[in-house]
Amino acid sequence: MNTNRSVGVVGGVLLIAASFLPYGYEEWNNGSLFVFIKDVFSHLNDYDYLEALSLQIGPSYGTSGLVIGLLLLSFFLIFIGGILALIQYRGGSITGLIGMLILTFIPLYRDGASGISSIGIGFYVGWAGAVLCGLTLFMAKRRKSRKE
Repeated sequence: MNTNRSVGVVGGVLLIAASFLPYGYEEWNNGSLFVFIKDVFSHLNDYDYLEALSLQIGPSYGTSGLVIGLLLLSFFLIFIGGILALIQYRGGSITGLIGMLILTFIPLYRDGASGISSIGIGFYVGWAGAVLCGLTLFMAKRRKSRKE
């Protein structure tokens, strides 16, 4: 197994694991992204629950809806990016990186720079996986330029 492949596999595993590790941002999302997404989807018809969740996230429904939508999008991008990295598809590195950028944007949008300090281990593992997957793109370009 070449180095490029092994780095991509490790990055993909880290991205998938990050989806299930505690993100732990605040009291409304102290578990993993998977638990939050499962919770939102299981209470999709319970408007009282979604209203209470929205009021915990932010003062307006627009801000809360944006945060919930960004969390949904980032979960799917991170998970799909991890799977694509496992099968050694180049879109995995880009997809996982975009998902982690969105996930980084959420606490910065809500609390500024102080929001990053309360992030859980899933956030850091996700960034490690995204960086490793991103390295596979550069390693592949470097190997291709050496062959030419």
